[in-house]
Amino acid sequence: MHARCGAARRRTPVPGVRTALCAALTQSWAISHTTSPRSSRRTSGRRLTANWKERMDMGVNWTAEQQAAISNRGGTLLVSAAAGSGKTAVLVERVLQRVTDPDNPCDIDSFLIVTFTKAAASEMRGKIADALTALAAQHPRDIRLRRQLMLVHRAKITTVHAFCMSLLREHFHELGLPPDFRTADESEQAAMQADVLEDVLEAQYAREEDGFAALVDILSAGRDDKRLQDIVLETFRNLQASPHPARVLAGYREQFVRPFDRLADTDWGRELLDTAKGRIQYAIAALENALDEMQGAEDVRVKYEPAFQDDVNAARTLLTLVEDGAWNAAVQQCREVRRSRARLGAVRGYEDKAFLDRLKQARETWKEISFELMDSVLCMTEEEVRLDMDMMAPAVCALCDTVQAFMDAYQQEKLRRGVVDFNDLEHFAVELLTDADGAPTQLANDMHFSEIMVDEYQDTNAVQDAIFRAVSDEEKNIFMVGDVKQSIYRFRLANPAIFLQKYLAYRDAEDVTDAAPRRVVLSKNFRSRPQVLDSVNFLFSALMSEQLGDLDYTDREALHVGASFPEGTDDYRTEVCLLETQTDDEDAPEAIRQEADYCAGRIREMLEGGFRVTDKQTGELRPAARRTLSSCCALQKTRRLFSRRR
Repeated sequence: MHARCGAARRRTPVPGVRTALCAALTQSWAISHTTSPRSSRRTSGRRLTANWKERMDMGVNWTAEQQAAISNRGGTLLVSAAAGSGKTAVLVERVLQRVTDPDNPCDIDSFLIVTFTKAAASEMRGKIADALTALAAQHPRDIRLRRQLMLVHRAKITTVHAFCMSLLREHFHELGLPPDFRTADESEQAAMQADVLEDVLEAQYAREEDGFAALVDILSAGRDDKRLQDIVLETFRNLQASPHPARVLAGYREQFVRPFDRLADTDWGRELLDTAKGRIQYAIAALENALDEMQGAEDVRVKYEPAFQDDVNAARTLLTLVEDGAWNAAVQQCREVRRSRARLGAVRGYEDKAFLDRLKQARETWKEISFELMDSVLCMTEEEVRLDMDMMAPAVCALCDTVQAFMDAYQQEKLRRGVVDFNDLEHFAVELLTDADGAPTQLANDMHFSEIMVDEYQDTNAVQDAIFRAVSDEEKNIFMVGDVKQSIYRFRLANPAIFLQKYLAYRDAEDVTDAAPRRVVLSKNFRSRPQVLDSVNFLFSALMSEQLGDLDYTDREALHVGASFPEGTDDYRTEVCLLETQTDDEDAPEAIRQEADYCAGRIREMLEGGFRVTDKQTGELRPAARRTLSSCCALQKTRRLFSRRR
């Protein structure tokens, strides 16, 4: 059996600010510059691989981590690849070494390589084809290599949706789809959803059921049912990230109506306690940091330490109760914190007011968090929660019934029109590739991929992950590349926890000797100067933690310098530019234009001032040229503009 392969995904450039920036820069520039047999194949493979490795030794110096990601075999591999770590080169090299392996070569069309966009798939195919062409030029008589050049054009280097579409085109009859089905665009989907939802709600109103009436009363407050419509659609969209939306919806309903002994034993109870735990840990860290700071100021310590220590003790007590799932005791402790809060002693004549304010801010943080928890998460005892749930149960069940009715009616309408949407592509693929218990079907087992290669794995959702696992060789031949630091973007209902769970559960590849899954971390950045990396590490170390991002930003996750740069006289330190726009709407055209004008002006200053950059070809410093614009970027406060214009 061949092994199997996975996929890579990439984001398309966003036109918004970049387009305006290019236009502004162009205008600014124009104004200022107006004027064989098996044995023979094996032998050929050995000779080819030897020459290939010799060429690699001469041209590419892989780091130990990169080499591990390229050559590690025997089990599923997760590669945590930081920005600029050469992950694309590593992925291409891994494919080439598998194709030219002297003992167990794989045909290029036996891989499944999934990318994020069509452009990324095309680029990946081009890089692999270029590398094979270069090898073929060195070995013009190698028949097998010439065969790979022919196969590369039909290799499965694709997006996940394109892969799913190919499955549906071949097996449409098994899904009840017409042979000429098409994909509905976003506007058609929105129109269908609006029409279907209107019909579903009309039917629900006509039944005059008490639960639905209670739901309408809660959400409409006597006005229209716009909020009800929004919640039904939002619930529907969130469910699409699951391989089996109807099962998940039924599970939500069951959890709400099923009696519980301990609130902490329910899924949503644990979720609430985990939220409380993270907030309390953050407050404790702030208080303890303040206690450490005041040790160097004796006058302040004497007056402030008792109150701060009381706060720390109260917070630790609450944390212990939350971790133990002692719900009622945690509620009582939260109320006690609010009632009894020690006062700070007066520090007279102390000149460093900013220092005192910084210490007081730590107490204010704890106060805000404790009040927030009491007003939200730990606001009711278990008995009060039970009573509240009993009253809410009819409305919640009605909401679940309405969402399910909408899902069924929407699916029927799509079938009537002979269309599918992007979510259907994935869900129908799961239906073809897995049985009711989630085990691979015969169709999945017959695919026999050498390896499944998945890029941008942090952007994978549960449906896509189920597809990759189904077509793998018992989940032993999946190669995943991603960066958990980029998982904050959550594209297309992505679930970064899938990547993170594997990252935390897998052992380092060097420590794995059996077929167990393993990981490799590529932390060296070959793109940026140390000054850039230092700034990024400084920001992430302060912002990214287990509580915010589910991962502590330690030295292992930090970006490390991988390339050497020539020293220059220019100042390469990071500069933070805060631009105050003339409107609060960051998406407004005038705000985009103002930011673009500012960036264009700064770039023009660098170009005309002879700011020097490193030439990729020579490695020497040269004055920045207009083409260097492609290496410039502008960071926005939010990604709303980017997500809408992708």
